[in-house]
Amino acid sequence: MTRPWRLAFHQNPAVGFLQLNQTDLENGHEVTTMTAEGRKTTYRIEKLPTEDIRFTNIGEDRLATVTLQQTNGTTRTVSTDGTVTTSVSNPDPRFGMQAPLSDVTVRRPGGLTSNVKQFRTVTQISGLQVTGLTDSVVINGRSYKTVYNGKSVHLYRFEEWRNNHDGGVPVRKVSWITAFEEFSDECFSVALWWIILSACGSP
Repeated sequence: MTRPWRLAFHQNPAVGFLQLNQTDLENGHEVTTMTAEGRKTTYRIEKLPTEDIRFTNIGEDRLATVTLQQTNGTTRTVSTDGTVTTSVSNPDPRFGMQAPLSDVTVRRPGGLTSNVKQFRTVTQISGLQVTGLTDSVVINGRSYKTVYNGKSVHLYRFEEWRNNHDGGVPVRKVSWITAFEEFSDECFSVALWWIILSACGSP
């Protein structure tokens, strides 16, 4: 059934158009789009008996990307090429699940796997103002830490290496990367990018 008050047709100045048709399902609904070139795409949302939500996107090649959003905070996506992405949401120490931290695992069909884990600890707070905060990101076993002391932000990288003089016992090596003396949204964004670039550029 197509609801009369929903958008059903859109035409752009180049005479291209997008036709939309919504169909109600027993446990959800789906929207099918058709372009002027005859390209058809289907977007389906279903609520399962477990209260989980399943999203299915079917492209013009009829291959589907399926995402299962579970009530326990886990989201699992299976892409058309077989890549499986699993994201687990964990509560932020201040804002809970309104600003969750995510642990993400990406597994390729060949078995190659990427793991990213996030941690956050409020070390000091004065009223409503945070004066001590530690953010940690572990990317494929390599740790990166951002420490905010109320005035400046310090970035550290932790690497694990084996000390041959101590029976090969793993030892944590700390590398001080950089510091931002004035804290702002801009410098925090730079800090996050620094972590990502350091991780991608490390051998």
